[in-house]
Amino acid sequence: MKNQTILPEKNIILESGCRSKDEVIAYAAELVLGDCSGRAKEKLKQEIWERERLAYTGIGSHIALVHAESVTVDCPVTACIRLKKYIDWAPGKAYPPLHKMVKLVFVFAVPKEEGPETEVLKDMVRKLGKKETVDRLMRAEQSREIIGIFQ
Repeated sequence: MKNQTILPEKNIILESGCRSKDEVIAYAAELVLGDCSGRAKEKLKQEIWERERLAYTGIGSHIALVHAESVTVDCPVTACIRLKKYIDWAPGKAYPPLHKMVKLVFVFAVPKEEGPETEVLKDMVRKLGKKETVDRLMRAEQSREIIGIFQ
């Protein structure tokens, strides 16, 4: 399965200076929606936060997998943000460091009518569960390397 179409190179940031979960989610909405209106970006952020309230999105290995069913997108789209420094993805919570301190964030926006269980999302999640994949993602020096991991 080719995931390049849902993870365009322009949506891959390898050294983000975001310092909080708030900043990451705002930045991801900018990446995912690009030139769309500020209103659409605010709506996507709201949808992401609604999903965040339902369940914790840290999946271990210093990765957060954020997703939202959104009225702002017509097809699934992803952003990948690797942070310069680890951030606390669950302030005030007692999660293990591998789950709580995040360095790599994937944000998925899928059309509301498709629901969160799309095959593309499942495929990417399977790959993120492999240590070799995580190591490659953390070491990648170019966004094309990230795309190659998911092709």
